[in-house]
Formats: sequence, C-alpha cells, structure tokens
Amino acid sequence: MPFRSILTVLLLSAAAPLRTTPAVTPAPRPTCDYAFCDENGSSWCFYWRGVTTWDASRGVLPGETRVPLGTCG
Repeated sequence: MPFRSILTVLLLSAAAPLRTTPAVTPAPRPTCDYAFCDENGSSWCFYWRGVTTWDASRGVLPGETRVPLGTCG
C-alpha cells in the first residue's frame, strides 16, 4: 500500500463525526375552546382539531380533542 493511501486512511479514521444534540423546543399550547380543572387538580383543554367523523352507532363525532395541560393553578 503506498504511503499516500496509508496517510489518507489514517486521517479519515481519526476524524470523528460531529455529534450534536438537537435543541428541544416545547410544543405550543393549543388555543382552548373550553378549559377546566378536574377534582384531582389536573387542568384540561378542549380544542378544535379540525376533524369530524361519523360513527354508525353514535352518529356525528365532533373534532374537539381533550388534552392535559398540567396541574391547576
């Protein structure tokens, strides 16, 4: 193996790839159509998710979605 090839292999094997950790950004809170605190101290938010479905036994199901917001306060 020629010297130039050996040098190239050594240089490429010594170069460690950069490892970066992606920044964690908090998810935006939805704009609540209705929000409340339950008896356990949890805060909930209902918001329009833009999807309405049809269930044969229950009929139209609105696209309101309930998500937890954390503790009340």
